[in-house]
Amino acid sequence: MPVNPIWGNIFKFRSDTLTVLREAMLFRDLSFFELRKVDRILHRRSYLQHEVVLHEKEPGTGMYIVKSGKLKVFVQNSDGTEQILAILEEGDFFGEGALIDESSRMATVVATEDSELLGLFRADLMELIDRDPRLSANILMQLAGIMAQRLREADLSLNSRHV
Repeated sequence: MPVNPIWGNIFKFRSDTLTVLREAMLFRDLSFFELRKVDRILHRRSYLQHEVVLHEKEPGTGMYIVKSGKLKVFVQNSDGTEQILAILEEGDFFGEGALIDESSRMATVVATEDSELLGLFRADLMELIDRDPRLSANILMQLAGIMAQRLREADLSLNSRHV
């Protein structure tokens, strides 16, 4: 029996998304059913090569997970050169601080090849907190752990430069 291409693509897209979520550190400990709940509130975005995803100093509204493609995270130095902070690929995520507060973006992110991103925005997380406090608490605890780890690594990096 032939597979209907329309339905096949929908289910393939969803299962690909769940695979990416499961591999992302932020969602690694969630069950299949919890991942599906998260999947329902994600926003899909596509970016072409060289397209800016977000600009340094603009207000933060949420985070992104790389579903496919590659992105460059950088800051602009005072002399106009770029200082590359990271290259992101499938399963990586960025902008997670915007889920906690609405402070400005710390860097610019540009697609270095055509990319698909999954957006989780603060407003959607707040709604999830109302609907499913246990799931959202799990996500927030994982997020806090990741942010603490990144802060420790940054602190170690800064301290090693001054020794």
